Amino acid sequence: MPHRLSAATDTIGPVHAAGRDLVPVASCRANAGPTSMCEHMLLSWEATLEETMTPTPANLDDGCNNLALRKAARYLGATYDKALAPVGLRATQFSILQKLSAHGEMTITSLADMIAMDRTTLASNLKPLAREGLVTVEPSAADRRARIVTITADGLSRMKAALPLWKAVQARFEESFGADDAARLRASLGTVLDTGFDPWAE
Repeated sequence: MPHRLSAATDTIGPVHAAGRDLVPVASCRANAGPTSMCEHMLLSWEATLEETMTPTPANLDDGCNNLALRKAARYLGATYDKALAPVGLRATQFSILQKLSAHGEMTITSLADMIAMDRTTLASNLKPLAREGLVTVEPSAADRRARIVTITADGLSRMKAALPLWKAVQARFEESFGADDAARLRASLGTVLDTGFDPWAE
């Protein structure tokens, strides 16, 4: 339990020690032996003094950039997931198919960089798409260490089926949030990726 020093009596006592005796600090220091109760009380007091005197923010949540982004991403991600559920896709899977349809075959590394995701997580997202025959993942002919991801005809068809659902939820969000504000939000979030960090460096 935290202790406090009494300037008037040179004593320490529990912070919430209503009705309990205070122990004179000077007496403890004079009489404390290696295993004395006073020594333990002094050690406890000294260990908690810095903690109790160091101010901490009342609410770290209010100033945490990471938490604010994650809260918004979870909220919006779940909204898009729900909208795309009728065609059996999640928002991340739709984004993967859309990128592949627009850019053609890509290495896992290039695709991971494009959607800002580490390669291990991307590989996990590709597995269900490959099982359903929506993408293929094959070794590169030029570099056997690299793996090439390609959208299949079924994958392109699934992406096209999901596109109206994506457009509908996109329109609903922009109607509520504001189209201009949404454009500014996307621009601001894009600049986050240029802040100089390298979170997936090996």
